[in-house]
Amino acid sequence: MGRKTANDIIHQAQRELDAGQRAYEARNAQIDEWSAREKERIEQKYAAKRAALAAARQEPGPGGPAQSQVPGQVMSNVAPAQFLAPTQQVAPLSDIVQPVYTIPGQVQQVQVQGPLPIQSNPRPKRSPHEVMQGIKLSAISQRRVDDISRREQINQANKAGGPVPVFAPLPAVEEYVAAWTRRAVERGEITWKEVKKVDGHDDGCCILM
Repeated sequence: MGRKTANDIIHQAQRELDAGQRAYEARNAQIDEWSAREKERIEQKYAAKRAALAAARQEPGPGGPAQSQVPGQVMSNVAPAQFLAPTQQVAPLSDIVQPVYTIPGQVQQVQVQGPLPIQSNPRPKRSPHEVMQGIKLSAISQRRVDDISRREQINQANKAGGPVPVFAPLPAVEEYVAAWTRRAVERGEITWKEVKKVDGHDDGCCILM
């Protein structure tokens, strides 16, 4: 079997990247769906607690039915000079106490079992295969950008009638991929052991071969 040409390598890499991109998009869709389900589950889990807490805040005190629980508004059974004020925390420090607004002197407390937890839904870490697919796509794209940039400079020089710049040949695709792989390893996105497991090479060279 003869040695692969640069075009063969590029075409093979492009096919792999296209397949990897489709798999990556499908995985992202699954992750988004999972995140939406988790968010809905958490909201449903704590909706009842929030409703109970809101209802407890609106319970009237011993002085009579309260018409408002909004700070700064006058209640129907108090004089205009008596505005709502927050109560002081009198429960033990071991308890989590949520003060409510009521008539001064009438302490009313709502005790809960702790603050509602805030849970984030981080995306799962990308697999080594997905990282390598991204590296290959970025490397090939960068080489194309460099090639287009050189062509544009040559075309502009020809149009202006000035000297045409002479460039050294661009590095091979494998060298671009190797450079991007080394950068990814330095950033901690992937290890050389994982690179070898995915592509069969652990030195960052000839990854597309």
